Amino acid sequence: MTWGQLPLTLGSIAVKFALERWEELGIKRGEVNGFVVKKEKRFNNKTGKYVTVKWEEPNKTVKIHREMVGLAFYGGRNETFWFGATPVGEFREFDIAGAYATALSSLKILDYSAAYVTTDPYEFSPDEVGFARLRFRFPDDCRYPCLPVMADDQRGLVYPMRGETCATSPEIALAMRLGAEIEILHGVVIPWVLPGLNRPNRLRKKVENAAKILSIMAPA
Repeated sequence: MTWGQLPLTLGSIAVKFALERWEELGIKRGEVNGFVVKKEKRFNNKTGKYVTVKWEEPNKTVKIHREMVGLAFYGGRNETFWFGATPVGEFREFDIAGAYATALSSLKILDYSAAYVTTDPYEFSPDEVGFARLRFRFPDDCRYPCLPVMADDQRGLVYPMRGETCATSPEIALAMRLGAEIEILHGVVIPWVLPGLNRPNRLRKKVENAAKILSIMAPA
């Protein structure tokens, strides 16, 4: 990497490395993040000259759904099942080494223009980028419901057996795997850019979803 000024944090080093790597591969920053750079000449009354102004114009789909995407992001889950004073003893906290880097390595470029709105919960799979506002109800025997809801008094997140929230595609898929009833009130899925294809094969996806439903319904 080339350094004009030494970065102050590991995060800024990572960003600089990623941007330089994208440039080497011919990947435009706007393609990854859903915007185009626009230019316009404007007259500056103070200087009496025209100046070129540049700005980043978000994809319309990004602008429309940005608020819901933000509402669906709660961060990592950190939960305790013991309240009050704990007994003396050993306590273990389990963590996954390199979890963030491993997850980020699976990301590809999103086809923002191909984003579509859906209320079908089976459109939200673990490897899809999707967000939804939804109602949910977990079965009575579910020990650890997985959909976060902001507590009424804003004291933090709770994981109730039923409720309404915004969630991401992997969270929705996990909830359904746990047997939750899901009603999508408003959802959007943003497909990956597929080599050689401009749009995802929606018919193939519908067939795959139907097969999933049949496999769940089939007797063991």
